[in-house]
Amino acid sequence: MAIILNNFAGDNSLSAIWKIEEDEQNLLNQCTLTDYDKKFLDSISSTNRRLEILATRAILHHLNPNITITYKGKKPICNHGHISISHSNTLVAVIWHPIKQPSVDIELYDQRILRIARRAFNTDELKFANNNIEKLTKMWSCKECVYKIADKLSIEFKEQIAISDFMEDSNIKCTFKNDDKIQTYFLIHTSFYNHALVWVLV
Repeated sequence: MAIILNNFAGDNSLSAIWKIEEDEQNLLNQCTLTDYDKKFLDSISSTNRRLEILATRAILHHLNPNITITYKGKKPICNHGHISISHSNTLVAVIWHPIKQPSVDIELYDQRILRIARRAFNTDELKFANNNIEKLTKMWSCKECVYKIADKLSIEFKEQIAISDFMEDSNIKCTFKNDDKIQTYFLIHTSFYNHALVWVLV
């Protein structure tokens, strides 16, 4: 289907969401792969994962064909600027910024969030969400965004990342406790194609 939402993040960033409805060959025709990309794809056997990778490259080709990425662990690294990528269901979201670090997360609204809620959210967060799927999913996406910014392997979502009560038309305040330091972020959120879409530029 190609891009279904373009330039959603603003602030001199490049951003887009792609809905995957193509097969591999169709996506290959819409992007240019580096040697790194080709080797990376060869190492992936999952069809869904390969489609996600190709859709991401197609987005980059559309936004700016000069942007290329490699990976450090699971973290995408740009040849210039900074990038964040998220996949959910058939949607792929990308934000690139020349100076700031973006963080984006997209998650399908799904009852399964209730299964992990008590492990991921503190008492105040659970009380605020009151088993509301949309609120819980947006809160999870916020914590995922902060996790990506922190770039640490081990973070306790329930203990280290706290989310304040929020309204549909306001940003979401989120604090991250790291040793003796507390960092505060204000994340932008919306609903899109039955998904929670959350992002921040720092």
